[in-house]
Parts: sequence; C-alpha cells; structure tokens
Amino acid sequence: VNRTPQEADNSLLLKAIYDMDRLQEIIETNSCPCEIEHPSWDSAERQYHAIAAGKDRAEIRALRAPVVQEVARMTKQSLDICSEWQGR
Repeated sequence: VNRTPQEADNSLLLKAIYDMDRLQEIIETNSCPCEIEHPSWDSAERQYHAIAAGKDRAEIRALRAPVVQEVARMTKQSLDICSEWQGR
C-alpha cells in the first residue's frame, strides 16, 4: 500500500495505541484469551482520533514515541503471560 509519510506516521500511532491497550489488558487480567490478545480496533481508533485530530507529522511522531516505549516495556511480560495461558 502506498501511503504518504503523514499517513504512515498516523498508521504507526494507531497500531502503537492498539498494542499498548491490548498488552495492558493482558497484564491487568493476567490472562490471554483471544478477545484480549486480539481485541477490536474500536477503542484504539477512538483514542487515536481524540489525540491525533489536526496534528501534523511532527506532532504525531511526538505522540507516538512514549506509546512505543510503553509497548516495549510491556511486551515481554505480556508474552510470558500469553505463553503460560496458552500452555506453551
């Protein structure tokens, strides 16, 4: 898919918000059923539109950085929970 740099940055922010929400839910519930591991995009889309509306590319990148850091911080713990939950 061909996207402009602005569209690509917007997509990356949306994906980061989605990942942050799902990883938080896995950690908070200490569980990993499909509906938590792969939730609807609705909540992430609402959050994205609330924080990103009217923002330029630099502002989107600035918004994304702390979200990506939080995702990185939570990834191992959530993967461990999912591995245990799924009996791997």
